[in-house]
Amino acid sequence: MRYFVILTFLAIAACQSDKHTIVLQPEVGKSYWQKASTISVLKQTIEGQSIDINTEYITDIKLKPKSVEKKEVVMSAQFRDLRFKVQSPFGRMGFDSRKIDSSDFAAVIFSRLNMTPFQVIFQPNGRVKNIDGIDNVMQNAFAAVQMSPGQQQEVRRMLDDVYGYDALTSHLEMSVAVLPKKPVAVGESWSYSAPYHSNVKGFADHTYTLKTANKNGYIIEGKSTLRPDKEHQGQNRYDISGDMQSYFKIEPQTGWVSSGVINMNFAGTIYAKNPDGSETAVPVSMNGKIEIRSE
Repeated sequence: MRYFVILTFLAIAACQSDKHTIVLQPEVGKSYWQKASTISVLKQTIEGQSIDINTEYITDIKLKPKSVEKKEVVMSAQFRDLRFKVQSPFGRMGFDSRKIDSSDFAAVIFSRLNMTPFQVIFQPNGRVKNIDGIDNVMQNAFAAVQMSPGQQQEVRRMLDDVYGYDALTSHLEMSVAVLPKKPVAVGESWSYSAPYHSNVKGFADHTYTLKTANKNGYIIEGKSTLRPDKEHQGQNRYDISGDMQSYFKIEPQTGWVSSGVINMNFAGTIYAKNPDGSETAVPVSMNGKIEIRSE
């Protein structure tokens, strides 16, 4: 019996040694980047006519740790490069925060989004605990132009859809919140669920698996499903479902994602709200790809 107990203890210890503690632990004083490029095709059917909308987004965010504690990581953040292009049968539109077009008030606002810092508080597994100061980012961007309240409300709604609190939370968590809450072994999986606010709105159920672990870092693969978010309150209603497949390379010392790819396929119906309060059902499908890098 004594030898059995000893062997059992050694077996448990060996199993524990095979587990990896992967937490967000950036180094104070250093800068970290989340550079994301997104390409998507949204297909809509309106009154029997198929309409394709092609979009390209580039969102570069610079983050710098202010404090790294056991329960939370506080980082200052600032947009550094924001670009998007939209092409549809109705024409082309695009903005570039690096180029200020003073003749277009929307372009001026867009170009000023990267002038104001904000703060992000992460949990050790990368989930966003809070974002402070994003309203200041918006207000300072609008301060450079004269607009009617109606114009400001409409532009602010469009910006919130892409860079507001909910959208920014989803954007950051897509690559940062992929870490486990407890030590895991290669082949082990973990899950969490969260709202998904991007081109479409929904609720995502994520499952991640540690595929490899070595001195060069960790490889994590993810499979996610999107389902309707019945709690979402917005301009339109979304009955969208679909799936995402993801792949991430994680820095071993910091838990920061050095590179990643997310492939998305969604389909369903958007119920667009009309001025009279009624809704128009718009069948849609979307496929897209997000590429993430840290440098």
